[in-house]
Amino acid sequence: TVQMKTDGIPLTDAEIRRGMRINIVAGCLGNIWGNIVGGMPLTMFMKALGASGVMIGLTATVGQLAMALQIPSALVAERLPARKPYWGTLVLLHRLMWFIPALLPLLVAPGTPWVAGAVVIVVALSSVLAQLGTAPWWSWMAEFVPAPSRASFWGIRHSLVSAASLLGMLVAGGVLDAFNVPGDSRRILMGFVIV
Repeated sequence: TVQMKTDGIPLTDAEIRRGMRINIVAGCLGNIWGNIVGGMPLTMFMKALGASGVMIGLTATVGQLAMALQIPSALVAERLPARKPYWGTLVLLHRLMWFIPALLPLLVAPGTPWVAGAVVIVVALSSVLAQLGTAPWWSWMAEFVPAPSRASFWGIRHSLVSAASLLGMLVAGGVLDAFNVPGDSRRILMGFVIV
């Protein structure tokens, strides 16, 4: 299969190699971000907001429920003339939504009761957008990465993404520890804003 640009012009070998390098760097950054906003720091953030156990559980669950949307998204993506713009729009909106939970601690007083619920809603909507963008990305990558180098590319990419994720979590944990001052909820929340 010949890889094409979104305007229908075939990609050169140099453009494909460059795209694969960019894919690895973007994967590292995206995975660091994803592990921070969807991992343990999110649970800790909800706890710092004073969320109940149910709210914390919902924060984890809504992302899992949204995965079912990959099926209809895959069906839509295969009918599109270009998947990159569809994917890009969904993922950009998904990630921009995370400014809301990051800014809420700066805009409202600590302990405001509705903030945890707002974060659950943002996580739910963001998860829907992310899952709608997953199938088109995989479909696009299946065509973009040349068949002879797929196994080595994905193996190298996975190794580098995993290493970057570990490093990112160490840095995020260090920031959260530096701002963890018992009794100072504003400072604790500022650590989450930074992360």
